[in-house]
Amino acid sequence: ENFFANYWEKQPLLIKRNDPKYYDDLFSKAALLDLVANDGYRDFVVKKFDEQQGVKVDYTKPCTKASTLEKVWDQGWTVQVIQPQRVVSVIADLLRGLEELFQCTVGSNAYLTPAKTQGLAPHWDDIEAMIVHL
Repeated sequence: ENFFANYWEKQPLLIKRNDPKYYDDLFSKAALLDLVANDGYRDFVVKKFDEQQGVKVDYTKPCTKASTLEKVWDQGWTVQVIQPQRVVSVIADLLRGLEELFQCTVGSNAYLTPAKTQGLAPHWDDIEAMIVHL
Protein backbone atom coordinates (compact mmCIF):
# COMPACT_ATOMS: atom_id res chain seq x y z
CA GLU A 1 0.00 0.00 0.00
CA ASN A 2 2.84 2.40 0.85
CA PHE A 3 4.47 1.75 -2.54
CA PHE A 4 1.33 2.60 -4.53
CA ALA A 5 0.39 5.55 -2.33
CA ASN A 6 3.81 7.19 -2.20
CA TYR A 7 5.98 5.95 -5.07
CA TRP A 8 4.14 4.41 -8.04
CA GLU A 9 4.37 6.95 -10.87
CA LYS A 10 5.27 9.64 -8.33
CA GLN A 11 8.93 9.25 -7.43
CA PRO A 12 11.79 6.74 -7.58
CA LEU A 13 12.19 4.19 -4.83
CA LEU A 14 15.70 3.06 -3.93
CA ILE A 15 16.09 0.07 -1.65
CA LYS A 16 19.65 -0.61 -0.51
CA ARG A 17 20.48 -4.02 0.89
CA ASN A 18 23.21 -4.33 3.51
CA ASP A 19 23.99 -7.83 2.25
CA PRO A 20 25.90 -7.78 -1.06
CA LYS A 21 24.85 -11.40 -1.66
CA TYR A 22 21.12 -10.71 -1.17
CA TYR A 23 20.28 -11.31 -4.86
CA ASP A 24 22.97 -13.91 -5.61
CA ASP A 25 20.42 -16.60 -6.49
CA LEU A 26 18.65 -14.36 -9.04
CA PHE A 27 21.15 -14.37 -11.92
CA SER A 28 24.90 -14.11 -12.47
CA LYS A 29 27.60 -14.26 -15.08
CA ALA A 30 28.40 -17.79 -13.90
CA ALA A 31 24.76 -18.82 -14.43
CA LEU A 32 24.80 -17.40 -17.97
CA LEU A 33 28.08 -19.13 -18.81
CA ASP A 34 26.62 -22.40 -17.52
CA LEU A 35 23.52 -21.97 -19.70
CA VAL A 36 25.70 -21.30 -22.75
CA ALA A 37 28.13 -24.17 -22.07
CA ASN A 38 25.65 -26.85 -20.99
CA ASP A 39 22.34 -25.93 -22.64
CA GLY A 40 23.49 -24.19 -25.81
CA TYR A 41 21.69 -21.00 -24.74
CA ARG A 42 21.97 -18.24 -27.36
CA ASP A 43 19.24 -15.69 -26.55
CA PHE A 44 21.62 -12.79 -25.85
CA VAL A 45 23.40 -9.97 -27.63
CA VAL A 46 26.79 -8.46 -26.89
CA LYS A 47 27.33 -4.70 -27.05
CA LYS A 48 29.12 -1.75 -25.51
CA PHE A 49 28.94 2.02 -25.46
CA ASP A 50 31.67 3.81 -27.40
CA GLU A 51 32.20 7.04 -25.43
CA GLN A 52 34.25 8.72 -28.17
CA GLN A 53 31.56 8.21 -30.81
CA GLY A 54 28.68 8.45 -28.35
CA VAL A 55 26.97 5.35 -29.75
CA LYS A 56 26.22 1.73 -28.90
CA VAL A 57 28.41 -0.78 -30.74
CA ASP A 58 27.25 -4.36 -31.37
CA TYR A 59 29.70 -7.26 -31.18
CA THR A 60 29.42 -8.92 -34.58
CA LYS A 61 31.62 -12.02 -34.31
CA PRO A 62 30.13 -15.40 -33.35
CA CYS A 63 29.83 -15.76 -29.60
CA THR A 64 28.47 -19.28 -29.12
CA LYS A 65 30.95 -20.71 -26.61
CA ALA A 66 31.06 -19.85 -22.92
CA SER A 67 34.82 -19.25 -23.16
CA THR A 68 34.32 -16.72 -25.98
CA LEU A 69 31.54 -14.98 -24.09
CA GLU A 70 33.70 -14.72 -20.97
CA LYS A 71 36.60 -13.36 -23.04
CA VAL A 72 34.55 -10.56 -24.61
CA TRP A 73 33.02 -9.76 -21.20
CA ASP A 74 36.56 -9.46 -19.80
CA GLN A 75 37.30 -7.01 -22.65
CA GLY A 76 34.51 -4.70 -21.43
CA TRP A 77 31.52 -5.85 -23.48
CA THR A 78 28.02 -6.03 -21.98
CA VAL A 79 25.90 -9.14 -22.44
CA GLN A 80 22.17 -8.43 -22.74
CA VAL A 81 20.20 -11.57 -21.96
CA ILE A 82 16.80 -11.45 -23.63
CA GLN A 83 13.92 -12.59 -21.40
CA PRO A 84 15.97 -14.72 -18.99
CA GLN A 85 12.74 -15.79 -17.27
CA ARG A 86 12.37 -18.35 -20.06
CA VAL A 87 15.28 -20.35 -18.63
CA VAL A 88 15.79 -19.08 -15.07
CA SER A 89 12.95 -20.24 -12.82
CA VAL A 90 13.65 -17.79 -9.97
CA ILE A 91 13.25 -14.88 -12.41
CA ALA A 92 10.07 -16.45 -13.82
CA ASP A 93 8.68 -16.74 -10.27
CA LEU A 94 9.53 -13.10 -9.54
CA LEU A 95 7.82 -11.92 -12.73
CA ARG A 96 4.70 -13.98 -12.01
CA GLY A 97 4.45 -12.21 -8.65
CA LEU A 98 4.82 -8.81 -10.32
CA GLU A 99 2.19 -9.71 -12.92
CA GLU A 100 -0.23 -10.63 -10.18
CA LEU A 101 0.50 -7.44 -8.26
CA PHE A 102 0.29 -5.08 -11.25
CA GLN A 103 -2.30 -7.05 -13.24
CA CYS A 104 -0.34 -6.83 -16.49
CA THR A 105 2.29 -8.69 -18.48
CA VAL A 106 5.84 -8.24 -17.17
CA GLY A 107 9.04 -8.98 -19.08
CA SER A 108 12.70 -8.75 -18.29
CA ASN A 109 16.16 -8.39 -19.73
CA ALA A 110 19.39 -8.94 -17.84
CA TYR A 111 22.43 -6.81 -18.55
CA LEU A 112 25.76 -8.20 -17.41
CA THR A 113 28.20 -5.30 -17.60
CA PRO A 114 31.80 -5.42 -16.39
CA ALA A 115 32.84 -3.00 -13.66
CA LYS A 116 33.84 0.49 -14.81
CA THR A 117 32.27 0.04 -18.26
CA GLN A 118 29.04 1.22 -19.85
CA GLY A 119 26.95 -1.11 -21.99
CA LEU A 120 24.30 1.23 -23.31
CA ALA A 121 24.19 4.81 -24.48
CA PRO A 122 22.41 7.21 -22.10
CA HIS A 123 18.71 6.97 -22.92
CA TRP A 124 15.20 7.00 -21.52
CA ASP A 125 12.48 4.40 -21.82
CA ASP A 126 8.83 5.00 -22.57
CA ILE A 127 7.81 2.10 -20.36
CA GLU A 128 7.42 1.52 -16.65
CA ALA A 129 10.81 0.09 -15.63
CA MET A 130 11.98 -1.52 -12.43
CA ILE A 131 15.70 -2.06 -12.08
CA VAL A 132 17.34 -4.63 -9.86
CA HIS A 133 21.05 -3.84 -9.70
CA LEU A 134 22.97 -6.93 -8.66
